[in-house]
Amino acid sequence: MAIYISIIHIPWSFKIVYGLISDNVPIFGTRRKSYLVIMGIIQFLTLFSLYAFEPDDPLVVAVVLSFASMSEAFTNVVSDAIMVIQSRKDKAYGSQDFITLMYLSTGIGGATGCIIAGLMTEYLHPKWSFYLYSFFGVIISFSACFLTKKSEKDAVETVLTPSEQSTELYEYEMEQRRLMIREGTDPAVAR
Repeated sequence: MAIYISIIHIPWSFKIVYGLISDNVPIFGTRRKSYLVIMGIIQFLTLFSLYAFEPDDPLVVAVVLSFASMSEAFTNVVSDAIMVIQSRKDKAYGSQDFITLMYLSTGIGGATGCIIAGLMTEYLHPKWSFYLYSFFGVIISFSACFLTKKSEKDAVETVLTPSEQSTELYEYEMEQRRLMIREGTDPAVAR
C-alpha cells in the first residue's frame, strides 16, 4: 500500500519544474491560462476514467491517480503564481489580504471536502467520490477561460523609465505619509 501511495504523490515532488515550465513555455500566447485549462481537463479525464472503468489492478489505479495528482500539483503552482501577481498590484495590503483569503478558502474547502468524502465513502461506492471530484477539473478549466492576459501580467515585468520609477515611488511614499497622518502616527505632525 505504501508503494502505491508513493506513486500517487510523486508528482508533488516536481512542483519547481511545473513552475519553470509555466513561467517559460507559453501555450497559445498565455503562461497560466492554457495550463489551467489543460490540467483541469487531465484531472477530469483521469478521475472520470476511474469512475467509468473501475480498474481492478491497484497499480493501474495508482498510476491514474498519479496523473490526477500531477494535474493538481501543476494547478496549485499556477494558481499560486497568479495569487502572487495579483497581490503585487496592491503594494500596501495586497499580499496580506490575498494570503488570508487563500488560507481561509483552503481551510473551509478542506474541511468541507473531508466531510463530504467521508459521507460518500460511508454510504456510497468509492467510485462516486471520483465521479464528483472529477468535475472540479471541469470547474478549473471553465474558470480559467475567464482569465485575461492582464491578470497574467506581473507588475515586475513592466519596464519603467527612471522618471516613471521615481514618480511611482513618490506616489507610494505620499500615500504612506497620508496614511500615517490619518492614523496619527506621523512624527512630523506630532511635534
